[in-house]
Amino acid sequence: MVDSYTYTFSENPEYKALKNALVDEKARYAQLIVDFESLRNVVCPNISAEYMQKIGELEYELYRRQVEYLRIKREIEIYQSSKNSGKRISEREAREILEKEFLEYQENLAKQKKNIEIANARIALPKLSVEESAELRKIFLSLVKKLHPDVNANLPKELGAIWQEIVDANKAGDLAMMKVLEDIAKTKFLGCVEANFPDSFEKLENELKKNRENCDVVSQKIEQVKSTTPYTFWKILKDAEKVLEKRELLKSQICEFQERIVQVQTVLNLTKEDLCKLQ
Repeated sequence: MVDSYTYTFSENPEYKALKNALVDEKARYAQLIVDFESLRNVVCPNISAEYMQKIGELEYELYRRQVEYLRIKREIEIYQSSKNSGKRISEREAREILEKEFLEYQENLAKQKKNIEIANARIALPKLSVEESAELRKIFLSLVKKLHPDVNANLPKELGAIWQEIVDANKAGDLAMMKVLEDIAKTKFLGCVEANFPDSFEKLENELKKNRENCDVVSQKIEQVKSTTPYTFWKILKDAEKVLEKRELLKSQICEFQERIVQVQTVLNLTKEDLCKLQ
């Protein structure tokens, strides 16, 4: 009697339709996860590196000169104020004031320089061929479908360590390591990972709803990434003429601020000389 009931329930058309819908939704969720990870860990870092190489380095040089110009102007103000008040200020005291006031500027410069170093290091890395990239993506998608904790619940606890290694290999574009991890996963885990489905319509509908909500969340994350930098830099980078125009504009602005620096440095030197005469 029990066997007959089980057989009838498993063949129920409505249940089967829901189960197939859940299978499709899990596959869509896995694909969205791969798309998101690819955007976050491969596409955006590559766009950022290219932008830094073609434009970012010039933006850094412009910002460095702007900061230098503002710092010299502020130093002139400090000495002029000292002169007007009749109270002499030493170069050490002036330097301490400037270091405090321009701390945030210096931190921003350090961050920009670090980003340029990261970009140059990434560009220097060996590149995967189109075929190798496709193979890496294929393996990663396969493993996401079977081993991602959000796609398949109740996976072995020891899976956590190997899953992180899978994520790291994908992020690094390490195809050789990804193949090794795929073999390990097949040997140790995939045999015990089964497609378990809820035993009632209500539970199945709830899981289907949850997966659809998960898909919506990841889809929103993808759109958010695509609407912000560094992804939006691609609109500039794909147009060689726009890149050239941007570079020429930055070079012109760098020269302009270099000239300004020379001018205010002259004023600063004269200001210091005047203060010395008052001693």
